[in-house]
Amino acid sequence: MADTIVHGDDSASDTLTNGDVAQVPVLLTLIHDIIACGHRGLVSIIITVYGIVRSAFMAAFALFRDVFSGDQTAFEFETQDGVPVLELPDNHDDAGHLSMMVTHGWYLQELKTPFSEPGRGLWRIPPAYYELLALTRTHQFLPGHMAQIFDAFHELWPTDLGSYLTKETVQQQRVDESAPPALTAGLHPASEWDQTKLWADPVEAFAVALEHEGLHDILAVLAYVMVRSPTEDTPLFKGGFRRINLDLLDEEYRSNIQAGADILRLECIRKMSWVTFTRITLRAERCENTPGAKSVGDLQCYNGIEKFWEKHVDPLFASAKQPIDLSKFPSTKTIYRNLPEVCDRCVSAVETHIHNTQFVLWTQFPLYFGLTKYTSPEWGFDTKAARVRLEALPQQWKDEVRTMSAIAREPDAGLRASKWQELYEEKRVGPCP
Repeated sequence: MADTIVHGDDSASDTLTNGDVAQVPVLLTLIHDIIACGHRGLVSIIITVYGIVRSAFMAAFALFRDVFSGDQTAFEFETQDGVPVLELPDNHDDAGHLSMMVTHGWYLQELKTPFSEPGRGLWRIPPAYYELLALTRTHQFLPGHMAQIFDAFHELWPTDLGSYLTKETVQQQRVDESAPPALTAGLHPASEWDQTKLWADPVEAFAVALEHEGLHDILAVLAYVMVRSPTEDTPLFKGGFRRINLDLLDEEYRSNIQAGADILRLECIRKMSWVTFTRITLRAERCENTPGAKSVGDLQCYNGIEKFWEKHVDPLFASAKQPIDLSKFPSTKTIYRNLPEVCDRCVSAVETHIHNTQFVLWTQFPLYFGLTKYTSPEWGFDTKAARVRLEALPQQWKDEVRTMSAIAREPDAGLRASKWQELYEEKRVGPCP
């Protein structure tokens, strides 16, 4: 039934003093023809072995297609129960992940279970996923295995704005439910609630995503998460902060992300200012309470909207220390609840402008954070719903998004880089209302 064995090196196990290897066969499938193990090094130790079907390794990894298709003499020197033993160059845990991933189709999904909740989905990347991705430096995985791992990252950090905001909301709800009793009772200052372990680490994910083309599209989302997360200096109003250590990134990415936070703030001020709203979105001729009005200043709804803006919009960017957080923009419910005397058309203008601003800012994250070389020309609007939103934008903002898309499609790399830099500088030093 079996003709090869895979086993793993368990460095936590007791070292044998007599130099012998104690092989502990576990996880052996009923039908296996190879037993694999992790690298045992110079000292013999207790190990765990994994029984697999040789053809499964051949199908999963190009390296083993060559190994098992060539001379098999090497396998004659070590066997267990008559089955050849294959020593992998990996440690015990890695050998186990590889073997389980290859032989059990449910394994990658099972790894997510401790880090998922019904109705809320994944809240952290399984540590084993990072270990498996590290193994791709020496093993070429099947596309299907890579896709399953990448899907977890895309679930946590979707590139579609609507999906991201939904995920962010359920994540925050989960975190809020974990608040210490002393904090909810008002007995603790907000700055003392460290939420770091309750969230997935965007810095670790960013470093890994740089190495894998299939994850390049989430880099801009991760950069945004780093700069919008509350810190010890700027904790959430209702409590809590996260430790985001940008020093773990290379200087180029760290400086680009920090500069991107400043550009995001400037762009938010430009697009969410009262002047911009009354210039490109609020329309005098649409007001139901003031028929025949010629200017927005004459609208009966004007004062009510202005007070709403001062209370709910201006505070979004009032403090230079407070990060810009798209999830904190007034929701549709907040807008309608706080504008009871404003006509439906003018309320709709408020809602439209706020949602349009969120969308336009989102589509330009790759530019703000210096990550345009990693994203597609349709980044942020590659779904049908997002394209509909794009077409409904004011012409000025629609042109902004299309300009970025056009630059991304420029075939001349030198010209493309020059145009990106020109647009970046325009955003960085451009005027504010």
